[in-house]
Formats: sequence, structure tokens, C-alpha cells
Amino acid sequence: MTAGFFSQFGKVTKVRLSRNKRSGKAKHYAFLEFQYPEVCRIAAEAMDGYFMFKQKITCSVVPAEKLHPDLFRGANRKFKVRPKGRLCSSYVLFRALVSAAGCLG
Repeated sequence: MTAGFFSQFGKVTKVRLSRNKRSGKAKHYAFLEFQYPEVCRIAAEAMDGYFMFKQKITCSVVPAEKLHPDLFRGANRKFKVRPKGRLCSSYVLFRALVSAAGCLG
């Protein structure tokens, strides 16, 4: 949805929407990468202060030297919600097996 909204300015090459790992709900911030830096500046100026889904958007351009190398790791992938009950019960079972074997102190 975010990429489609910003694609009116130019081609969006990468999108990283931050989400809660357990619920899958958005954390209300995202990082976008455009094909051209000029388009990025224009989009940031035009969309700063704009309202989207009852939320005010704050847009800014981050210089390339300030970007973390792993910022777009996993970008453009479909998000998979981690099942809450299955992970917890398997961890508890593993912990019980390890402590029963005397591996934990």
C-alpha cells in the first residue's frame, strides 16, 4: 500500500515496513528507496505533513552514508506472522528435555 501511494512520484525500488513480529501489525514507520535521488527529495518535500489513514506522515531524506548496510535486508518480502502458541510450547518442551537430561545447571 505504501509503495503504491508513493509510486506517483517515481519508481519505488525497495520498501521496508516495520512490523511487530508477533501480531504482524505495522509499527507506523517505513523506509522507501526510489530509483533516482531527485525523486526522493521531491517526494519527501511533497508528502511531509500529509495525512494518510488518519496518521500524519513525516518524511525526510537520509543520506547514503548514514544508512545501515542491513536496512533493506528482507525488503519487498511478504511478512509472515509468527504463531504465538506453537513457538512458546516448543521452547518449553525443549527446555524441559534439556533440563531433564541434566545439561542445564
